[in-house]
Amino acid sequence: MKCPACGQWNQANFARCFKCGEPLFSQDAVPTHGVTPPAWQQDLAIDGQKSHIVVDEDGEVSKTVDSREALAQSMSELKKRKIRGEARQRELRKDAAKRGAAPSNLNITKHTSRQTFFTFDEGDTAGIHRVKSGTTDRAALPVFDSLDDSGSLEFENRQAAGPYYTRPQDVNYKKIAVHRIGLRRFLRTLLIVVLIAAAAFGGVFGYNMYRDYAEARRQKVMPVITASMQDDLAAHTILIPGEEGTQIYIRELRLTYNVINGFATVEVPDHTWYDEYQDYLQSTMTVTLTPFQKTASGQQKPMDIITYEIEIPLSRIELLSPDVTRLEISTAMYTIRFRVQENSTVYVNEENLTDMVNLEGGDVTYNATVQPIGDNVFTISVRSQHCRENKMNLVLYRAVQEIPLDLASDTHQKSSDKDRKMKITATTLPGAIVNVVSPHSDLDITNIDSTGAFTFYALFDHIGYNTVTITADYPGKQQSVLNYEVYYVPTAAVYTPKAWDIVRDYADLLANNALRSDQTQPYQCIGVIEQIISDKPQMAVMNAGTPEKPVRVLLENNTRNTWVVGERYRIYADAYGMYDDMPRLQARFTYEPWN
Repeated sequence: MKCPACGQWNQANFARCFKCGEPLFSQDAVPTHGVTPPAWQQDLAIDGQKSHIVVDEDGEVSKTVDSREALAQSMSELKKRKIRGEARQRELRKDAAKRGAAPSNLNITKHTSRQTFFTFDEGDTAGIHRVKSGTTDRAALPVFDSLDDSGSLEFENRQAAGPYYTRPQDVNYKKIAVHRIGLRRFLRTLLIVVLIAAAAFGGVFGYNMYRDYAEARRQKVMPVITASMQDDLAAHTILIPGEEGTQIYIRELRLTYNVINGFATVEVPDHTWYDEYQDYLQSTMTVTLTPFQKTASGQQKPMDIITYEIEIPLSRIELLSPDVTRLEISTAMYTIRFRVQENSTVYVNEENLTDMVNLEGGDVTYNATVQPIGDNVFTISVRSQHCRENKMNLVLYRAVQEIPLDLASDTHQKSSDKDRKMKITATTLPGAIVNVVSPHSDLDITNIDSTGAFTFYALFDHIGYNTVTITADYPGKQQSVLNYEVYYVPTAAVYTPKAWDIVRDYADLLANNALRSDQTQPYQCIGVIEQIISDKPQMAVMNAGTPEKPVRVLLENNTRNTWVVGERYRIYADAYGMYDDMPRLQARFTYEPWN
């Protein structure tokens, strides 16, 4: 019985708590019907029984009946029935005594002696109590009461006892009769105890089995799937749990793997799943592995199916020239350059250029004919190994012309002439009137009336991009205009000697930035790259001074080198404007710093 004061569990026959001394009441004495249990007991009860709240790894909550609680309730009900049975037996004995079936003239009193068993010889008086009848003492037999065996019983005869109680043989007969009744009761009680113990053991064993099974279900080892690389290609590594020393067969791969340290390691390149397909329309794909565990007898036991998702990469297309997908041009020919993966299949406007793929770098060069019709669309289609097809549209815009006006196909886009000039050859409609708007010299129109060809020298008044502009007029037709950009940078031998020191002339550059930018004045900048502002084009902040006295400039990289943050360089650049409170310069040459 549980103490209501301290919660200590006590034996049912204890009158007070063994721990705190609080009076205890039997379940028969305390009414339980109609009493509302506490809220926490109601929450944990399922059909009147206590339950366990189980939360699995997904957060799902469920309640299960505690089998031990059910067993405890069964034992409690058994105890109640036992007590009611013993009370009923007392009533039956009392009724029998009234009818004369048993002596009813005896008063029964308790003694503290624990000697309540009945086996003794006739000459043994250790367990005999005296029954008084008048002045004569008679031998009486101790009686065993299963409700309370804390002491022996003494019989007092108020009336004259019959010869049944005066004869020794009668006493022995009575002793034997009482002994038989106690033995049956003892055996019955022993049988009940054994059954209760067996039920308790079975309940505890079943509960432990269920708990271990549920815990194994919750802690079941699942396959581990991780992204990996195999031969520089995307792949996945799958660790499949299994019994040590066994083998696992994968049906889709038609391969068998050994279980080592509790797992079979399966590495699958992603392209295994889609190499047989001709067209890859989606960027992802869900794949399935069906494993079987091979038993010692050679049979295959199916295991849980494994699924995961892979990405199908696009074939590589990197535009080199132009570096944008739309460009306005004025020439009839334009060289398109792009880079793909080696051994790729390449098409431009359905023209197969696979043989033109550079086997060392994957570069492709294509001379595009650009018509004066506005947008000229060039579709680049690339299919690389283990990749899905990639398509890109490049638009070259050339204005609509009623009077044809074209530059020669071999016209250069860059110049480093020390005299800052470049010869240009062009053609137009014979008899048309041409005019070179941009700086130029030596215009020759000798053959314009016969062939429409003419030449001149374009002059570059600043470093960087210079625009060459030509117009053509013809009676009754709309004027044609041609704009062509040439990137002019003199050689390093010409450029670097003209550079000013950025630290020395920093104040002058801040004060006269517009003038220095128009003149594209070169500067020598030696310092550390502190920050990269953008990657394409690469723009970086350089500190050409010291940490105590910084001299910061923004540099746009037009050199063949790539700058790294924290590295020190010697860079030659010309003024281009301002960026916040820093001068902005166009870098033309990059070198190691002076020793």
